[in-house]
Amino acid sequence: MLPTRRLRSVGGLVIAMLGGAVLTAQPIVLLGATTLLAGIVIIQWQATTEFTTVQDHLTVEAAAAEQRTVPDGSLPITITATLDKPAAATVSLAIAYGPGLEGPTETVSLEPGATQTHVRHDVAFPIAGQFSLPTIRCTIEDSSGTVTETFEIDEHVTVTVEPPAPSDIHVGQRGDRLGGQYGEHRSEMTGSGTEIAELREYRPGDSVGMIDWKATARLNDPYVREFEAETARHMTLLIDGRPSLWDGPRGRSKLAYLREVALGFVQMAETAADPLSLSVIEEQGLRIQHATAETTTHYQRVRWTLQNIAPEQSTTARSTATARRGPAEAGHIAQQLTGQTSAFATTLQPYFADPGSYIERLADDPLFGAVRRSTESGSQYDWTVLFTDDTDPRRTIEAAKMAARNDGVVTVFVTPSLLFTANQHPAQQLYDDYIDFEKFRSELDAIPRVTAYEVSPESQLRAVLAADRTQTTRTAGTGDV
Repeated sequence: MLPTRRLRSVGGLVIAMLGGAVLTAQPIVLLGATTLLAGIVIIQWQATTEFTTVQDHLTVEAAAAEQRTVPDGSLPITITATLDKPAAATVSLAIAYGPGLEGPTETVSLEPGATQTHVRHDVAFPIAGQFSLPTIRCTIEDSSGTVTETFEIDEHVTVTVEPPAPSDIHVGQRGDRLGGQYGEHRSEMTGSGTEIAELREYRPGDSVGMIDWKATARLNDPYVREFEAETARHMTLLIDGRPSLWDGPRGRSKLAYLREVALGFVQMAETAADPLSLSVIEEQGLRIQHATAETTTHYQRVRWTLQNIAPEQSTTARSTATARRGPAEAGHIAQQLTGQTSAFATTLQPYFADPGSYIERLADDPLFGAVRRSTESGSQYDWTVLFTDDTDPRRTIEAAKMAARNDGVVTVFVTPSLLFTANQHPAQQLYDDYIDFEKFRSELDAIPRVTAYEVSPESQLRAVLAADRTQTTRTAGTGDV
């Protein structure tokens, strides 16, 4: 309990009277001070009884019109306070909304004799996350106005804010939906794990406990059975968040589809208790979001970051598709062009003359730089998962090669731009564009230790594939005539 100004004044008077009684030796003054002090004790006892009664009979309810919304959305929140038994003094409710929310701060009151009050607030949710709201602090003043009691009301409504998510996600290869997981949590080490790795002949120094007696009896020679050791795989998520990844309507952009897959990887890492890091790549460079960790709080932060990735406020021009040429091919072309005197060869030769400078320029690319940075201290137990699109095939191929150079595992999820842009191209041309995309994805997939998948809207992809079948049928029908 806290004293009001009135009680502090009375308390000051009691102290003054006690001091005066000591100095003047007047019993009547001491008796008066003692009487006032006894009154204060009685008031506090009565206030305690009043406060307990109010707390026992007070009910506060918070309700939201919906339990879910999207970033930048708003919901009406209604708070209702009810007393089964009217209070003798004012009951005040201070209502506030926490960080990440935009709502008013207001105090509502139940006046003496009142039994109910309610208030409605429109609360905005600028960012994604899960919020328990509002914060309600109740202040009660006793009927004499001398003491108050403040406590927090443990009544909240939980609102989940998630970005619009597509429901028709296709993950696969060559137009076929993928069955099963995108990768396996396996190890190249052998030891005392549980998964069988190999059966081999017994060698001096092997533990007797490793001998497989059934195999030994069957083969007439001692054999030991090794098992795959359990290892933690360091998972690195690299999210390409540059302007081209925001092609498509709200909630159905390239990044929206890739984000859903990335969230699945966060769940996978958390289930396996694997160390996880996240980097977001922007037009202006690499922005490290979260370093490697494996705690529950860390996984939650990664999810929050993925859900709140927003388009860059940048006017930088988008990258365009480029030829799929690597350093080796650049050097080969340079040799072919050397010595030729045609205007065509003279124009092209400088672009292919120095493969080394090609690598240097490519290393300045944010995507390539992000991959290089994430693999600088890599090992064979690192798993790099890259989410990007097909606007620059060469860059992506070279980045994947860089990620796989330390014998790590690389998985690339790439979105075909043709399915995310509004265009008026004939169906056959869209199919031809998809074939070009598939060639690019297959080239990625052919890199050692790299697996590449397409991520796309299921309906658009099926429409493109169906259009080709229709064209093929028409062509066949024309040939039969």
